[in-house]
Order: sequence, then C-alpha cells, then structure tokens
Amino acid sequence: PIAFFGIGKTGSLFVQAALELFAHDQLLPTVNQTPASRPCAVGARMGWHHASAQLWRRAFDTAWLDAYTFAVVRDPWARLVSHWTFHLVDGSARRNPLDGGYLTDAQRQAARANENVSIAHFRSWVHHTRRVIPPDAADAWRFTTCNPHGNEQSRGFNASQLSWLGDEAGFL
Repeated sequence: PIAFFGIGKTGSLFVQAALELFAHDQLLPTVNQTPASRPCAVGARMGWHHASAQLWRRAFDTAWLDAYTFAVVRDPWARLVSHWTFHLVDGSARRNPLDGGYLTDAQRQAARANENVSIAHFRSWVHHTRRVIPPDAADAWRFTTCNPHGNEQSRGFNASQLSWLGDEAGFL
C-alpha cells in the first residue's frame, strides 16, 4: 500500500488528487479499512490529507510500517510565499486568522494588483507574524498553515516541514 502525507503549501493537493485518480486501490486507507476517526477532512475522498506521519502511524500501526510512505517538501521561502498568496484571496481573513486582521481588504486588493506593493506587504507580514508567533510558541504551526489538521496533538509539531515527517521521538 501507498501512504502519502501532504504537508501544507507543498503542492500536495495535486499529488493527492493524482494518487486518488491513478492509484486509489493501492492507497493505505483503501487497502486497510480507514479508522472511524479521521484526523482531518479536505474533501470527502481525502480525509487523510494534511495528516502528519505521526497521525498516520497512530491510526494504522503496523500497516503503516509496511506501506510505501512519502511526502513532498518545498523550499521554506517558496512555501511561505504560497501561504502569503493564500492570504491575498478575498475573505481569507475569515478562513485564516493568522494575521489577526493585519491586512485590510483594501491592502489585499492593492497587493494583488501591484507586485511591488505585494512584496512590501509580504516583508512586513513576515516580520509581524514572526513577532506574533515565535518559533517556540505552542501554535508555531500557524506560521505556515491556517489549520493544524489534528497535528497539534503531536508533541513537537510546528511550522517546520520536518515536524510533519518525524515520529514522536523526532525520528524520520
């Protein structure tokens, strides 16, 4: 079986959709009955998307050990830019409270319309967010994603892509 765990803002929805289309019968949740509780739900068919390796292991135990497991990682700055562009979507403040209203709708619109304005706002937003959510904060995962998808249950889960890949002892 195949177990793909999608790290937020790495293009993982595309990979998950391709796996659903071309390898559905080989996916771990299809081969083994999916446990009654799913850690997250991104679409009806992708209830395991954005679940960390720790959540997969906890749910599937030995089947996880036998599966071919993989994830996509991304350059951290590209990932942060992706998260920024998510912020520029109209109404994203309602879905994504990361910036606490730091950008107004007018600023979002101006940033979408002008690259130089966007770059200036991006730099300011990164500095602001870093102050509001320091790396050692309990909710540091908010720096790169709007939703922990159940991963916040895991000790050591944070904004780092490595925290998605490691087990409870920190081993990959």
